[in-house]
Amino acid sequence: MSPCEWNPTTNRPAWSNDPPHGDAVVNIHGYEGGIHVCTSCATLPVFKRYRKRSPLGREVGADG
Repeated sequence: MSPCEWNPTTNRPAWSNDPPHGDAVVNIHGYEGGIHVCTSCATLPVFKRYRKRSPLGREVGADG
């Protein structure tokens, strides 16, 4: 799993030196193309207007 790409403390995209707070499980489409966030960040008011959401799953490669 990858870390959440949003910093809820400062209400901005996460920077590489921000402490991780959760695993990204949702892709919210429309925020500059898409952002991977944790469940709690997906409910923040900043993302309320974005209706296109999809769960992040394990990528399946050619090996199956």
